[in-house]
Amino acid sequence: MTTMHAEQQPQEHTYGGDDRLDVPGVIEDNLLMGSVKHARDEQLLKEHLQISYLLDAENPRKRSASGESAAAAAAVAAAVVDPTIDTGRVELDDDFSYESFKSSVTHANQLIQKALQDQKTVFVFCTHGNNESAVVCITYLMLTKKWTLERAYKHRALRVGPTWKSYDFWSSSFTVA
Repeated sequence: MTTMHAEQQPQEHTYGGDDRLDVPGVIEDNLLMGSVKHARDEQLLKEHLQISYLLDAENPRKRSASGESAAAAAAVAAAVVDPTIDTGRVELDDDFSYESFKSSVTHANQLIQKALQDQKTVFVFCTHGNNESAVVCITYLMLTKKWTLERAYKHRALRVGPTWKSYDFWSSSFTVA
């Protein structure tokens, strides 16, 4: 049991309250995922996570609905971090053409593979860190490890936590081949 003196104030936790799901997660040794908030936190990226490649995996409609253009968000993320951190960007919008969506996740997979081949530590991010970034990371596991959707989904859930979309949603609407 911890006791606290009356004059002591509890420390604020950077990612608490409404952001309880907004925590960075480790998918594989050099593949992590999180939110825009994490991507803008230079100390978190450089000192704690040792990130050397940022991949912005955003749904442009969501970002513009939140009052923030995709270009501005990418620019902020790139400007905040050390210039030695490489960046990439893909637009994921599963409400439009499936072929366009599939092309985007395939491109994201190629960017991740290239960064990992170059010995980079990759951080995939989206607005809240649990939707588009999850799609990119699960697709990466499916394509590179030849895992089923179920295995990749469960691996990600065990390593990071829940996504906004359930496995039933994924299995009924998502295939990569």
